[in-house]
Amino acid sequence: MDTNASAGPSRPRAPHPTHRPNKLRPPAPPAPPAQSKQTLPTKMLLGQGLRRTDTQRPGFGRETIFVTRKTSLGSLLGRARGLVLDEGLSHITLYALGAAIPHALLLLHALLDVLPYPAGPNGVWYEMETGSVVCTDEVNGETEDDLLGLGAVEEDMPELRDRTKSSLRIEVHVSPKDAPVVIPAQAQRKKATPRGTMEAPIRNRGHNKRRARSKAAVRAARRDAAAAANEEDAMNG
Repeated sequence: MDTNASAGPSRPRAPHPTHRPNKLRPPAPPAPPAQSKQTLPTKMLLGQGLRRTDTQRPGFGRETIFVTRKTSLGSLLGRARGLVLDEGLSHITLYALGAAIPHALLLLHALLDVLPYPAGPNGVWYEMETGSVVCTDEVNGETEDDLLGLGAVEEDMPELRDRTKSSLRIEVHVSPKDAPVVIPAQAQRKKATPRGTMEAPIRNRGHNKRRARSKAAVRAARRDAAAAANEEDAMNG
C-alpha cells in the first residue's frame, strides 16, 4: 500500500527565496555649474519640435546624456547629433558608470565622425574626467533550510551592501577653445645712466666663495710679480 497516498495531499512548497542582489539606482553626478555665457551660439530653433521622449534626471538639462548598456548606440548618437545640429547646443555632457564606459567612448568617437565640424581647438573638442561612485545593493535575507517547506516564512530585512564603480564624464564642446594665457618672461633689469640711456643688463653675481677665490688669486699674482721685480732690482744694483 502506498503510504504517500494514504497520508493525503501534500502541502505546496514555498517558493525558493532568491539571493540575487537588488541594485538600487546609482547616485547622480554633481550638478553642472551655472553657465555664465550663452550655450546656443551655433543655431537657433526655428519652429522645430523638440523630442521629449528621452528621460532626464531632476536637476540636469537636456545637454546631459546618461549612457547605459540598455540603450543602443544608434539612439544615443541620434540624440547627441540632434542636440548639436537641430537644437544648436554648443556643449553636451556624456556620463557613464562601470561597464557602460566603453559604450560612452564609442559614442564620443562616433559623434566626432558625424558632426560636420573639424575636430580640434577651433571646432569640436572634449575633456574627460574619471572618478569613482559608491553604489548600494539590497541583498535579501537568507532563510534556513529547515523552514523552506513551510507555507509562509518571514524573511529577514534586506542587507545593504556598498560597492565602488568607476565613472567617466565627457564634456564635448562645439566652439573655439580659449587660448591659454601666456605669461611673458621677466626682463632682466638694466642700470640707468645719468643721461637717461640704458646700459647692458647687469649680470648676476657669482657665489661669494667663488669671488673670494678669484680675489685671492689676483692678490697672489700681484705679490709674485712684486717679489720678482724686487729680486731683479737687487741683482742689477
